[in-house]
Amino acid sequence: MKHPRLSALDTARMMPPLRHRLPGEPFEPSTSDLLKWIATQPELQAWLFERLRNRKLIVFNSATGQWRGKDWKP
Repeated sequence: MKHPRLSALDTARMMPPLRHRLPGEPFEPSTSDLLKWIATQPELQAWLFERLRNRKLIVFNSATGQWRGKDWKP
C-alpha cells in the first residue's frame, strides 16, 4: 500500500487541465473547476484531513461524534 501522502501527490500529478477562474473574471470558489476536481479526489481529501488532524487544527468530540475547528466558538 502506498504512503497516503505519495498517493495524494500522485493524484495531483495526474490532474487534467482545469480552470481556477474564468479569464477576465474575479476568482469565485464555487465556479473553480480545479476546486471541484480536488473535492472529488478521495486521496486528496484523506491527505488534507490527516494534515488538519495531525496539526490539531481540528479536534474530535467523542461525546458528540463530531469534528470541529480547534478555535470554533458557538
